[in-house]
Amino acid sequence: MVAGAARHLRAALVDAGFALATEVELVDADRRLGFGTGSDRSLEELKETLWASGLRLRDPYGEPLSPASPVDPAPLGRALLGELTRHGPRTVTELRRYAVTETAYRAVDAVQALNDLLDSGRVTRTPPDGRLGGDVLVTPVRSDA
Repeated sequence: MVAGAARHLRAALVDAGFALATEVELVDADRRLGFGTGSDRSLEELKETLWASGLRLRDPYGEPLSPASPVDPAPLGRALLGELTRHGPRTVTELRRYAVTETAYRAVDAVQALNDLLDSGRVTRTPPDGRLGGDVLVTPVRSDA
């Protein structure tokens, strides 16, 4: 689906029965693209295609996001930390899906953002060692300051 930038599409796609849905604002085109599917792979392919197009997207905080290498994972990291703070521990799979459905970012960007959050001590993981994927549980570190 394509609509004006002010029209939100994700809820309509979910209401239409799509298990996975996303919307991305295309900054320079002043349009919003919505996509619904039942396949994680299809959703990830859409995001990869959008990033390969070079179009500017909007990050989770409303700022223009230029798909370029290297990707600045900080805005996505803040969004993932917010999700963890609101809803508690999540698996890497759930956080990758959150990144792909709720933001303009790709699943691969979620892993980079999670690694940065781990390195900064803002989250922990269970198990503490090994590859950061799938069923690894990520937990926000509570700040008592």
